[in-house]
Amino acid sequence: MTYKLFEIPSESLIGTDPIGCLAQSLARQKQADFMSVSAQELYERFPNLKNCSYLMFATHPLRELEGNKSSNAAKYLTYYTFMDDLNQPTDLSGASADDVHKMITFLEEQVAQGITSPPPEMIEQVKLAGKAISKWVEGSFSLGNDDFDDFGDESGYFVPVPVALVAIINTDTQISEDEIIAAQEKFTELASQWTEDVEDMSSTVEMVKHPAYQEIISLGKAVIPLMLKDLNQNPLYWLTALRQITQENPVPPEHKGKVKQMAEDWLNWGKEQGYLA
Repeated sequence: MTYKLFEIPSESLIGTDPIGCLAQSLARQKQADFMSVSAQELYERFPNLKNCSYLMFATHPLRELEGNKSSNAAKYLTYYTFMDDLNQPTDLSGASADDVHKMITFLEEQVAQGITSPPPEMIEQVKLAGKAISKWVEGSFSLGNDDFDDFGDESGYFVPVPVALVAIINTDTQISEDEIIAAQEKFTELASQWTEDVEDMSSTVEMVKHPAYQEIISLGKAVIPLMLKDLNQNPLYWLTALRQITQENPVPPEHKGKVKQMAEDWLNWGKEQGYLA
């Protein structure tokens, strides 16, 4: 899968900055490779990357001229890690050469085992993430000052050339198409029965004890996307079921009892976990 990640502005630098002109030429890579990996397997191998959502590999062809000369930074090929905030990486220095070697070894193993494919509902999310990361690349890209004879630490060069984007996917959320179809049919049937039976009930405790509601919960993770989508119309209905199925609670204490905000917290959780695009 190819992915348009980065494009350098078209203004020519010929005649004003030879090194900058070279950098512009080197960085005119319009496409970057893409792959996805299991979050569970990556976090097990790299615990320090837990909660990271994306890795972006980039070459630095002019690393010797760049102001960042951290002894830990990889010389020419590195990767940057991104969490939910895609505006900038967690470490602006990038990964060390040793970390890059370990990561490439891990990715090669993943390819040999069979690449984890993102579920269809995540494709658009990955595309949007790539656009956000490309904005950081464009914003941080620097061709230095006007004096190309000054190659000191303050030269201001920063030339990351993206070569690959890696999406980190929670494989526990992946559901087969057959499961989704079967769950949708059963969910629709049970939800209709449940809403009709509890229409005159005032106690939410009694409502969630209804056999149809309990059967919906027994359908498990396959119905999570359906519940999340219905939260916009019926924010109260599925809060209890979501907690029981996922064994999680993304609602902060200050939102407790505020149904619309609680539903919004669950919708955000669903996006973060890959259940919603």
